[in-house]
Parts: sequence; C-alpha cells; structure tokens
Amino acid sequence: MANEPYRELDHTADVALVAHGRDLPELFRNAADGMIAVAGFEAEASPLGSRRMCLSAPDRETLLVTWLEEILSQAEAEHTLLRDYTLRVRDDTQLEVEAATASIRHIAKEIKAVTFHGLEIRRVEGGFEATIVFDV
Repeated sequence: MANEPYRELDHTADVALVAHGRDLPELFRNAADGMIAVAGFEAEASPLGSRRMCLSAPDRETLLVTWLEEILSQAEAEHTLLRDYTLRVRDDTQLEVEAATASIRHIAKEIKAVTFHGLEIRRVEGGFEATIVFDV
C-alpha cells in the first residue's frame, strides 16, 4: 500500500484517482476525501447537524460508487457536504454511515457522476486499493 491515502491520476476525458486503505472503511473514507479534494469542495467550518444512513449494494464496488454518489447527491440537492464520517462495512454489501453535515461555500469542479469504468477494489500489500474515474 502506498503512503498517501489517495492520489489523482492523469486521465484524458475525466478525472481519476487511486484510493488506498488498510480496510474497506478506510478505503471508502479515503476515496470520499479524494473526491472532495478533486472537486474542490469548500464547506463552512461550523457543522449544520449530523446524518445517519445505511447504504446497500450487491457488491463492494457498487457500494463504493453508491457511497460517493450519495456525497454528490447531498451536495447537489441540499448544498451540504458530508464530513467527519464514521463508516462500517458489513458483508461487502452494506455501509453504515454517521457523518456531520456542513453548508457548502464553493465547488471548484463539478463532478457529474462516479463511473464504473475500470473500477475494481483490489487486495494489495497492507490493505485495499481502488481506481475511481469521475465524469466531470
């Protein structure tokens, strides 16, 4: 596993990043942090509140996309950013999330969608790795 939790990759038409984690919750957290950094989300310092949710999907790759799309959906629909999240992955098909919410001040780059293009969560030395491509 690399030292950085995520890194942006050069990609011809979209934006891609590689996320790492010692376990699936850390991988999902680092993927979300990477997406938020790529989009250039800026949120207010004081939290609005908190949110709990349970997401489910047929496999861990779809669960990762569902999680990242949930963050984008909250940003678009409610102009809020999920942050300071605690994640629990159960059976590779369920994600339990507890997160603070904050108002978004600015978004530098619009991410239209999280794609399945080349998405595979792989076991690597020290944990897991996934390459995620975003449609911008």
